[in-house]
Amino acid sequence: MTISAAVVFVLAAFLLVRSGRSTISTALVCVVAGFLLASTNIAPTIHSLLTSIATSASHV
Repeated sequence: MTISAAVVFVLAAFLLVRSGRSTISTALVCVVAGFLLASTNIAPTIHSLLTSIATSASHV
């Protein structure tokens, strides 16, 4: 069984943000996680969700 780098970085980003540490390394892990998520099959779903939220927020 293998775990993709995207899963590892997303988990690391979640734990670092949850711990309340605001450091350069936390930001770097979040950026890498974002780039890795952008290359996965879930990227269009995330994009659609964020677009829907932004559209709904602009109508409020």
